[in-house]
Amino acid sequence: MLINIIIRLLFLIFSLTCFSGYSAIIKGNEPDYSGMELVFKVYTDPVTKNEKEIFRIKVGEDGSFSEKVETNEILYCHSDFGVYTGMLIIEPESDLKLKLPPFREKTALESKNPYFKPILIWLQIESNKKDEANQIVSRLEGSYNQLTSKYFNQLFYQRSTAYLDTVKNKLQGEFGNYQNPVIRNQLAFKLKILESDVNQANQKKVFQGVNPADFLYLNPAFSDLLNLVFENRLKFEANSIKGKELNAAVGKGDIGFIKKYFRENYHLESGLADLVLLKLFYDGYYSNQFDKSAIISILDDHHFSENEKKYIQELTLAVKEKLLFLSPGTLAPVICLKNTEGIQQCSDKIKSYEYIIFADPEMLVCREHLKYLKTVSEKFNNIEFFIVLKYSEKADSKTFITENEIPGIIVWENQTNNFAEVYKIRSYPSAFLLNNKHEVVLAPAKNPLDGFELEFAGLLRNEQIRKFRNQR
Repeated sequence: MLINIIIRLLFLIFSLTCFSGYSAIIKGNEPDYSGMELVFKVYTDPVTKNEKEIFRIKVGEDGSFSEKVETNEILYCHSDFGVYTGMLIIEPESDLKLKLPPFREKTALESKNPYFKPILIWLQIESNKKDEANQIVSRLEGSYNQLTSKYFNQLFYQRSTAYLDTVKNKLQGEFGNYQNPVIRNQLAFKLKILESDVNQANQKKVFQGVNPADFLYLNPAFSDLLNLVFENRLKFEANSIKGKELNAAVGKGDIGFIKKYFRENYHLESGLADLVLLKLFYDGYYSNQFDKSAIISILDDHHFSENEKKYIQELTLAVKEKLLFLSPGTLAPVICLKNTEGIQQCSDKIKSYEYIIFADPEMLVCREHLKYLKTVSEKFNNIEFFIVLKYSEKADSKTFITENEIPGIIVWENQTNNFAEVYKIRSYPSAFLLNNKHEVVLAPAKNPLDGFELEFAGLLRNEQIRKFRNQR
């Protein structure tokens, strides 16, 4: 009996040792970031660019922080803070002493600008290791930017292959001897990006010999290369002189023809071709050139749903889910936030048509749209308003709502419940129309001052005509 217990204990210890993740330690001391929390995420794939949170760094009042990350694979993480997007590579069993840039908050103008792009930086690591991935990749990116800036005219205006070779040779000479696969792949993809940018005629050959077994799809440089070569490429090829058959193949759902076309023309390895196809169909859906139902049918085909690679199966589901998100007839995410009185209100409690509008009460244009809601409400008795206001610390924002008698349920975003991000809001104001089942009718709907009342009246008129025809 005792022997059996010992054997079980040993087996348990062995199991925990073998199957638990490998810890990576991230630590540092940055008084500039005192009391802040930095969220680090990864992209789930290079097509949808969905994000998944991996860990958070909570900076103490004295600026110190230490976080353990369990992982048995290389992670390419990013974090948005202030005006920066910081990039960080985490390898299993690594010990990283993180050095952050001097903190700089967004200006009021930058925070209100929907097209503001944060400054992309590779976060610095203090390490004595000569091949520490973050240090080398940061240097590689710096040298790449320096050389391409120095020879900008020769590379991008003159399209000089001689200067292209010069830059490639310099980068190879400086970084080509590192054995770490993270660094080797980063260098290889950066060189391919440069070659594709300078010599666009050779883009069809740039993926020749690229084997997915040798790198991670989530390498940011690979993702950039994939986007550079294949963004809207299905539309481009279908509109070419020889694109008639390709256009027809999309309409018929002929995956075999489409895959063969791109494999042969772009020299794709078999393992890479299905990923490229998903990128092509993803962009093609949004191009408005192809029948959207035909593309969804293609994604439902057993070629993807029963693909031998589980990753392709999972990615197909993610692509389809994102394409159908907020499409007419689908359920919209339920919004639950507190109103001015601190009472929680949820968007699925409304029993008529529901007009959801996201607005920033500090923006003058949003205030004008919100004030016009009173006029819209006087014209229709079968619609309710659910107004989601961006977090604001200004007292006059709440005063504005009260003084102007803005109709509807009014709730406020906070720093932990960001439904604007859930609804993928790119600019304020943005509006959606739902029915009484919380299903999407219009996404987006027109904003109040941009003609929503005419849009809604037309929708009601068409609904009445449809009911009349059915009664006949």
